[in-house]
Amino acid sequence: MSETKTNSPETRPSALTQIVDNFKRATRGDKVICLNCGAVNPAGEEKCENCGEPLERPAPLLINAFETVIRPMRAMRRIAATSPVMQAFLLVLLMIAIYILIGSLVRYISLQQALDDYPKFLKDFNDELAKLAPADQTTAFNNFVNNPPVPGPVFVLSNFIFLLISWAFFSLAVFYTARIFYRNASQATLPALLAIVGFARITNLASFLFLLPLTTEIGYGLQIVLLAWQLALIVIGTRFSSGLSWNRCAVIVIIPALLFRFFLQIPI
Repeated sequence: MSETKTNSPETRPSALTQIVDNFKRATRGDKVICLNCGAVNPAGEEKCENCGEPLERPAPLLINAFETVIRPMRAMRRIAATSPVMQAFLLVLLMIAIYILIGSLVRYISLQQALDDYPKFLKDFNDELAKLAPADQTTAFNNFVNNPPVPGPVFVLSNFIFLLISWAFFSLAVFYTARIFYRNASQATLPALLAIVGFARITNLASFLFLLPLTTEIGYGLQIVLLAWQLALIVIGTRFSSGLSWNRCAVIVIIPALLFRFFLQIPI
């Protein structure tokens, strides 16, 4: 009898298949946190090895992202338990790209509208310059000239890096706020908060609304609504991850948000 050659080219998976399989494993994760007792369990287990409570199951990126929008309570519970940091990283990259694209289009449209009425635009610009000191006039003019409506590669790359860093640092801020205020009560882990904050950035999908002809007041109102939506998603995820009450979760999320958005002027 001839032996079966398990390592033959016909039976070995291709390099592409291996890459895809490794990517799926990396994005799904291999551990699940029990939201009842905080114990870490291998992915695929039905019940917690420590307390016997039913466990969440990891889900693909598209399902987590879709349900974050339409079923945030369900999605954030799963994300808090499975901590899909790689999924959050990929989603953050996509949301940053959308954020930069929409911001560039808004700026381009605004400038185009201004140039359609060039005499008024030039008069308004000169009036604004006239209110400034001579040194400030030079700075303002140089800023206008050196900031084209369509950003270059250096601007895009620096914004990508900046927004990625802001994701990591805001997650750290929430984690350490929970540790400082509720050290003995909070079960939240940093990977879980990274995933929660990352998926909360899906609110950037609504940035296309800024392309609509909105007044300044409506635009500011829309920014507040999107920020409130984003914070609500983080509070929901933190509630499941930490095991704290809703009030306490609101505290440990809103304090870093105020620091980042209104004092440091850094997106979350």
